[in-house]
Amino acid sequence: MVFENTTLLAGIVLIFLILVIVLCLALYKQIMRKNRLDLIRAFKAAPRKTPEFPVLVHGPAGPPGVIPPTGGDPVAFHATFIMSRGCTLIRDMNHRKVLPDYTSFKVFTMSGNFTVTEAGIPYTISVISALERIHDGAAWFTKQYKQTLILDGMPESVFDDMVTFEAASQALVPVFSLTETGRSVTSSVDSRVSRYIHGRDVPPAIADMLKGKIIRPAPGEEITVVEFFIPVKKSVWVFGEFSGGDTVRYGENGAGLSVSYTDPEMAGA
Repeated sequence: MVFENTTLLAGIVLIFLILVIVLCLALYKQIMRKNRLDLIRAFKAAPRKTPEFPVLVHGPAGPPGVIPPTGGDPVAFHATFIMSRGCTLIRDMNHRKVLPDYTSFKVFTMSGNFTVTEAGIPYTISVISALERIHDGAAWFTKQYKQTLILDGMPESVFDDMVTFEAASQALVPVFSLTETGRSVTSSVDSRVSRYIHGRDVPPAIADMLKGKIIRPAPGEEITVVEFFIPVKKSVWVFGEFSGGDTVRYGENGAGLSVSYTDPEMAGA
């Protein structure tokens, strides 16, 4: 009886702690959103581009003008997540396994930085700076789990691709306001989810990419491709930290980095 009471008490305490963590995270996000909104309004009140301070730029998106792996017209930017059946783009408490089974795979590819031209001046938008800040966390994950998973039979290349995928997903969530609900995704820029059947309709660029990584899905395997992209000349708003040259990067001072089709002030940051 004492054991049962102790277990019940421990369960109640655990649930309470989880609720506290969830509430703290929600409160933290609200505080960060308010701080960013204040920074945006402050810049608008005195729009000076000062090195290492927040900056807001608005204009048409420019180079690199590459074609996404799924094909179509050239875009100024794309971030593409490729995964096998059962995988998820953004993991949460209900998706603790990074790969559902030993045949699963996750691959990420991105076009790189792009430009936004404001008042005739092209500014480089450093999406890469947002990815780089996740590097330490990814390195810790690699150090802690790589050897164990490889000994369990996971190919090293698959592990490295998985880590890159997870890091990119976490890094780009705040940049493009990524959300995933069931089998659909949304973002602050263009987004789409495509599903292909291996051996039937997989785009050549994706098939070549998987082949180059020695990933061999089974015939009939469903492959999900999630894309976030910005068409060339599409008007975008970017809020981040000014480098002092011609670059807007991720700011550790609260500015972060965000890219959207709408004014972030109007969207509530």
